[in-house]
Amino acid sequence: MTATDRFVQLDGGRIHYLEAGEGAPLLLLHTGGASAQEFEDVIPLLAERHRVIAWDMPGHGDSDRLWRQRGIEHYADDLRAFLDALAIDRAILVGVSIGGYIAMDVARRWPDRVERAVLAEAPLRSPAWYAENWPAFEAMCAIPTTSFEAAARRFRALTPAQHERWNIDRNKAGSWTMVSIAWSVRDFDAAAALAALRVPLTVAMGATGPTAHELDRWRSIQPAATYRLLDGCGHFPMIDDPAAFAEAVETR
Repeated sequence: MTATDRFVQLDGGRIHYLEAGEGAPLLLLHTGGASAQEFEDVIPLLAERHRVIAWDMPGHGDSDRLWRQRGIEHYADDLRAFLDALAIDRAILVGVSIGGYIAMDVARRWPDRVERAVLAEAPLRSPAWYAENWPAFEAMCAIPTTSFEAAARRFRALTPAQHERWNIDRNKAGSWTMVSIAWSVRDFDAAAALAALRVPLTVAMGATGPTAHELDRWRSIQPAATYRLLDGCGHFPMIDDPAAFAEAVETR
């Protein structure tokens, strides 16, 4: 099923999104520096049962540019306004990495708008971790173009087409926006947001990704959640194994 390009105007600017399928609304929230295209192989699988909507978060893809620093709470405000603009009262939120943080914040502040949340590869890093690792983290964000060899280390089996899409999206976002995203992530207390969630929750982690070692901590904070460890997947399970990712999204 082919997704359709659409735009909607919010107070803060125009948002681009992809839409396919019918049924209960399901929103896909991509990683920092990417776009809705990150889910191109997942959308047809989920659209068999859902009205699937994948946005380009502000400053990314074909959405309007950012002109100031925005925290996770501001992106959550944007997502709520996005839901309002599409007349969606309740939705399933599926967020990866920073997309997971945005889903967390919406679910924490407006649980009545969230049917359930699926959080994938959203690290629970401490301020000390960011202080120690900031130079490398900032450099990874500030230099958008990545060689095939460097990018391939982050995927199960990166193709030339996926590598091209990776660099297109990162350059469309640009260095300033990507560093801004890094600060948004650094300033967000993900563990506190996770502890406050009271919506049905599924947590998906790539078995070889950066969050798998945090599994016990996640379980201690949200013992009632459903957990899925995706074999052979890293930080981008929707690209490494779209079918396994789609199955995890449907798991309750």
